[in-house]
Amino acid sequence: MSGSYFTPEDVVDYIVANTVGEKLKIVKEDFIAQENANRDALARSVNVEERAILAGLLEENALKFIQEKILTLSVLDPAMGSGHFLVNVTNLIANFITEFLNGLNIEGETPSSTTYWRRWVVESCIYGVDLNPLAVELAKLSLWILSMAKDQPLSFMNHHLKCGNSLFGTRLEEIGNYPLSTAKSEPHQINMFERDPNLRVAVEEAITKSHLIASRPSTSLDDLEEKKAWLEDIESQLAVYKSICNLHTSLYFENNDISEEQYNEIIQKINIDQPHSVNEENRYFHWELEYPEIFFKHQGFEIVIGNPPYVRSSTNALLKNRFSTANGRNLYAWFIELSFMLTHEKSVVGMIVPLSLMISKQMTCVRTLFLQQSGHYKFSNFDNIPDCIFNAGKESANTNKSNSQRTTIFIVKRSIQKMIIESTDLLRWQKGERRNLFRSLDFADVTEVARKEHFPMIGNQELVPFLEKLQSSGKCIKDLTTTDPTEDDRQLFIPTRARYFIPASPEDFHRNNQMTLSFSNDHNFHFAFILISSNVFYWYWRVFGDGFDVAARDVLNFPLPTLQQRQDEIKALATKLETVIPECRVFKKK
Repeated sequence: MSGSYFTPEDVVDYIVANTVGEKLKIVKEDFIAQENANRDALARSVNVEERAILAGLLEENALKFIQEKILTLSVLDPAMGSGHFLVNVTNLIANFITEFLNGLNIEGETPSSTTYWRRWVVESCIYGVDLNPLAVELAKLSLWILSMAKDQPLSFMNHHLKCGNSLFGTRLEEIGNYPLSTAKSEPHQINMFERDPNLRVAVEEAITKSHLIASRPSTSLDDLEEKKAWLEDIESQLAVYKSICNLHTSLYFENNDISEEQYNEIIQKINIDQPHSVNEENRYFHWELEYPEIFFKHQGFEIVIGNPPYVRSSTNALLKNRFSTANGRNLYAWFIELSFMLTHEKSVVGMIVPLSLMISKQMTCVRTLFLQQSGHYKFSNFDNIPDCIFNAGKESANTNKSNSQRTTIFIVKRSIQKMIIESTDLLRWQKGERRNLFRSLDFADVTEVARKEHFPMIGNQELVPFLEKLQSSGKCIKDLTTTDPTEDDRQLFIPTRARYFIPASPEDFHRNNQMTLSFSNDHNFHFAFILISSNVFYWYWRVFGDGFDVAARDVLNFPLPTLQQRQDEIKALATKLETVIPECRVFKKK
């Protein structure tokens, strides 16, 4: 299994609308503000000649706006699969251009059909990478079908849709630092781009030809042949540098018989011979050399979106060297960090990933990464009962297992210079409510209560101060328990699986999935009993838990209320609670 799932249409639409769609709104507002005077003058024009002049000026500025602000947007899916996200992005941008032109209410020569603009968007704005060659071809096919036009060849996409391992590659600044060296590299070492004028020339030429490919329409087979030739020139000029980056990357996995002296000689001569060639099946991907116009001209992609693979994986030397999230030991953690590496300070990132992003110990490294990067973060969190996000059925053709993954969709606007973290509740919905699910998301600002240990899932702003007050007590249920239990201790039994309530009980459930807490005195036992059985504890578990597993940390870290109550009142509540336990038992028929 690949760990990849077909993303439901409403999820793709939501992510695309809140990343690409939001960018388009901003640039349109800027254009409208700049053109207000011209539009007002056009509305007040009194004769045909004046109107024609003003309409021509507005059309000229609109076309310039499309070319310079819309078609220069770069949208990447670094694990694109069959291109579902990219298809929706293409439709959104093309529809936006059509609606924008029609909204100007001018009759000019600029085409306004969506079909026309889809072809421009596909070749100008859309970028995708996947390790699977078949997935790349399927993505091309999807976009070809979408952008087909009568009497015109299929769109040219080889310059933007590529096959490679998004996670395994080399940055140019790393070249010259022998990967297997135990010595620390010089802190101000000049990287290969700065010290090699030939590479700078090759990159500049690649940027020029990339611009030619994107700016020339694909209206004939001759156009495609010329674009293919330009791309071949780019590949040829950068080939030796890609080979050096391949060699550098391979030292983490293969070719580790190359000494530091041999490595330095190759780097100095900018030459790589056949005995040191690498296994092409590894498909190392060096982002700066694959998309030089993005990284040397624009400092990164405008938007990164997608549904990265959810696959547990062991770490290695390259990952530890490249990613601060290496210990996350899951591909999706590394794709999240990669998205930050590939974007700039004004970019937007949007992805759907497992719910573990919010609360699991393993993903502490990812939450730490978020807290180190300013921006406006929005997390939408989804349970898997009674309905679930991936409700389309089986995980893959070779399994009967359904995909009931609990998920989080996160959107990050990096242009916000301060830290804002918003979250929803851990949402549940009926199948019939799915059509309105993404239209009715309620967020709360949880910035002040977000920690690297967990991001709380609260969608009601009024409950954030309540959580702050709850957490300020300084003590938790762990302080009531004994770490050295004896036969005389009182015990509470708590199931480690739950859905709609958590039935703490002094009676043993005789389950495999249960935890036992011991207390050295009746007061602590009674206090813990009523707290764990309360609605507040259930709410707290929904804020920090995964909606199914009741972990020891969820119980033991539950804060003790600062409100002082008399022991007789606590005992009375616990005694009353214990008397109703028989009424609440649920038996499963065999």
